[in-house]
Amino acid sequence: MKYRQWFLLALSPLLLVVALVGVRSFDGSGVAEAQAPQLAIDMVQDTGWCNTIDSTASHTNIEGPYKVAICLTGAAGSPAASDFNIILTYDSQLNTCSSTGQTYPALDANPDFISTVGTGWDCSSGSQNFPKCGETAGRASITCGTTNDPGNLAGNWAIALVTFSVAAGGTDNLAFGTTALYDYAGENIIRCPSANCVGATDEKTGGAIPTPTSTPPPPTATSTPWCGGVEQTPCPTSTPTSRAWTKTPTPTLTGTPAPSEPGEPAPPPPPPPTGAQLPEVVPPATGTGGGGGAWTASLIWTLAGAGAFSILLGGLHLRRARNR
Repeated sequence: MKYRQWFLLALSPLLLVVALVGVRSFDGSGVAEAQAPQLAIDMVQDTGWCNTIDSTASHTNIEGPYKVAICLTGAAGSPAASDFNIILTYDSQLNTCSSTGQTYPALDANPDFISTVGTGWDCSSGSQNFPKCGETAGRASITCGTTNDPGNLAGNWAIALVTFSVAAGGTDNLAFGTTALYDYAGENIIRCPSANCVGATDEKTGGAIPTPTSTPPPPTATSTPWCGGVEQTPCPTSTPTSRAWTKTPTPTLTGTPAPSEPGEPAPPPPPPPTGAQLPEVVPPATGTGGGGGAWTASLIWTLAGAGAFSILLGGLHLRRARNR
């Protein structure tokens, strides 16, 4: 009996503590544990990006490009990030993704920054690092910052939208790579990968939308001939006019014998032809034979005439000399 009294006496304080805790819980005077900020992926816009988080969705190639949102949740009343670097990973075999808006300050790029918090944002790092999607396979990245204090968040923050297109059917698991968000005071808000970085699942159907091909132009209409067809007048034919032409002979080149070198003997004359009638050479008359008499008489009369003429000249010369 004595041991039972001691046991009840020791149990009474414990029961009192439990009762007090229960009373505080029921009257709502207890302090609730603060929720830690999270990064999440909203796959469906429905009531507005990041108002409610849909971590699963399905897409098909028929719908064309679609968007997903990167959200900061559970940070209402806390400072917004003034500087962040976010990397989103995806299956590059199931998605196609391209970089756009590569001009300063790159607020309308892919990923596309939603600048509803604060002012003076730059998502190009001074034109040195633009938002990119697909340049590294399976990775979308965005880095933004502002020199102005963005203040505190009133609710969930849709930070950026990423545009994808279906490349093939399958299950795509989206997750956060190396990521960090800092507030204006330089305090870390969240880092990834961690338990506070929640991914998403996308079920894809079909392949990429085929590229439309150009349709060839319709064939050009041709006119129907007025002749030569069935029950038509035969087409006239033209008769070619013949041309007279004279064939110009092609000159034949003749070889010129090369001159012989000095000191070399002249080439021998060609041998007389054999088996043919040789030409007959007739020498002039020499006074013999049947035709020689007439020639001798002409010579004697010539000499006689010359002698008479010489005697006549000599007589005239002597007579002239005597008269002197």
